[in-house]
Amino acid sequence: MTEPAVSRKKLQLALAAYAALALAAGLLLKGDLRLVIWILFGGLAIKTLAAYRLHQDRPGPPEPKPSADSDSSDDSEEREA
Repeated sequence: MTEPAVSRKKLQLALAAYAALALAAGLLLKGDLRLVIWILFGGLAIKTLAAYRLHQDRPGPPEPKPSADSDSSDDSEEREA
């Protein structure tokens, strides 16, 4: 159950990095190049959000159930030792 929290932190980190780079581009670049960089980072942010939401909607893989055979064989090996 901790996986969504980790994914959310990664999403926040990625969006913060896009924002920081876009801000740096805004301060350092001029003209058309600044606009191109802003469009690029905006597109990356939208793509990242879409992938995050798609991942949230999908159910995770089922967790394997422990088999009764493996539990009993482990116990018998411990008893023999």
